Amino acid sequence: MKDDKTMEQNNINDSFLNSVLADYDKVKKQKHHIPRRYELSQSSIRILQKMDIPWSFVLEVKGDIDNAPTFTKRRVTREKVIKDVQELYQKLGYPPHPNQYKGYPGARSRFKRAGPTQ
Repeated sequence: MKDDKTMEQNNINDSFLNSVLADYDKVKKQKHHIPRRYELSQSSIRILQKMDIPWSFVLEVKGDIDNAPTFTKRRVTREKVIKDVQELYQKLGYPPHPNQYKGYPGARSRFKRAGPTQ
């Protein structure tokens, strides 16, 4: 009895995975490049999340793992932000206004506090 339930669950999982792979193929055909995860439909993204399937698995199944685009996160360190603002301060002779520092949005989120500590 337990094996029947396991087989049924595997069939459901396979059908969900097949729908994700079909969505992948559709996006690849439309955009003429290897899709990124965020280019799939919301339902496909939710399936991957619920089934805890890594994007690399999808790329591997489709044979695109070696040619897939990679993301690089260009994170600016706190020290770099401080150094840049200090250099701008020395150049201007006064503390820079947010619109005078091009990296302000990233700096603001980098130094944003979560809330008061007790």
